[in-house]
Amino acid sequence: MAKTGPRFHEIDMLKGLACVLMLIGHTVRSRMPAPELAGKLILHVMDFSAPIFFFVSGMNVVTFVENNRNKAGFQTVKFYLSAAAVLFALGFTYNINRGSWGMMDIFQCVACGTVFTFLLMRTRLPMWAHWLIAGAVFLVPELGFRLRIESAPELAEFRHLRALIPLSSDLLHPGLREALMALSAQTPRLVRWLTFQYGPLPWVDLFYVGALCYRSVAVRKNKSWPWWAFFAVLLVGGPFAWFHTMMAGTGRSFFGALLLPTLFDMMLRGFPSYVLSTTGIAGLLYLASRALYRGAVNYRRPAARWVAGQLENSGKESFLFLILHWFLISTTLLFGHLGPAGVMINPYLRAAIVLGLTLLLVPPLARWRDRLSARPHFVGGALAFMAASLAFAMMLGGAAKTAELFFYGSYGASLAFAFVYPTIRVRLRQRCTSPATAATA
Repeated sequence: MAKTGPRFHEIDMLKGLACVLMLIGHTVRSRMPAPELAGKLILHVMDFSAPIFFFVSGMNVVTFVENNRNKAGFQTVKFYLSAAAVLFALGFTYNINRGSWGMMDIFQCVACGTVFTFLLMRTRLPMWAHWLIAGAVFLVPELGFRLRIESAPELAEFRHLRALIPLSSDLLHPGLREALMALSAQTPRLVRWLTFQYGPLPWVDLFYVGALCYRSVAVRKNKSWPWWAFFAVLLVGGPFAWFHTMMAGTGRSFFGALLLPTLFDMMLRGFPSYVLSTTGIAGLLYLASRALYRGAVNYRRPAARWVAGQLENSGKESFLFLILHWFLISTTLLFGHLGPAGVMINPYLRAAIVLGLTLLLVPPLARWRDRLSARPHFVGGALAFMAASLAFAMMLGGAAKTAELFFYGSYGASLAFAFVYPTIRVRLRQRCTSPATAATA
């Protein structure tokens, strides 16, 4: 498959790190015993995964803009918006597979967040104007949506159902769906799409701030110490953004503000302590990697080279990685018992198993995808397979009424999405490049 641009090893590494953290967090949370403080702290570290992924994805926007700014004959805006629209649409295969079709999931968030950032990065706005926009994007959903959740009379039933869910519950607790349905019923569809799960508000600021940081430090070669100070203040000061935790009744303690106070805050993460602290850690990780990380190929010790290589490859193949990891998590949950006594595998051991299998399977699957993508009818065949897989899933789910059969039936469409989207992106680039320019390139 043709490459679409140069790679940046620190960006790939951080994106791969985010994928690994996300995998561990998803695996550990599924059927996890009630965590003690140490377990909660581990989960809190895992909760930095999506923010790091989005922050670094904002940097990818800047590298794209800079690499294609003066490229003659290339319709930059048309290509970027078209590729984002395809990503958004094909991302529904993942929504269906994960049961999140009533709200945005991670790939739609990437599409929306990167388009928002791309359009702003093409302007000549001064830095102060960018910060005004970023502040407004952060405050509007916070002062609107979050205040409504905690105080609106029509959401009293939701708050009652939420209070019945123990704080130690995992992602499979049955009360989670009931409370979420009560909240959804009282939330307009557009608001739900913009704010629930991976709705772009306030996630879009992570893309935006990541892009601003990268453009300042890496492109314009400005001094990095103001960014170090800024991100350190966000990380340290984020937990003291009290007003959400006060309204939610979780108290004024440090850990009450630092850790996700309720299970629902994994679905509705737009409160100050989470957004500010995760932006801080993502920024500090990038600055540290820029100063210290030199790429897998430059490590002499085999162990260090292997770890760095695995992270970089996971970042390059993040679409495939994220889709594959849910398949393996669900499979290990179905067959996740030890011996005839049926003892459930320790969640941390299960996470290690899923991570090992994912790292093992991603490279051969990527090579298989690249071989298939060279065939002239690959895109049409993949889309047809996607449609057939979804139809088969609907038939299985309707006949058996089991989530497992529906998941495995629809998984083929998600895997086809991971296979076909990179090829569609390459072909869109070709369509948006004039033939004369392509011939002389």
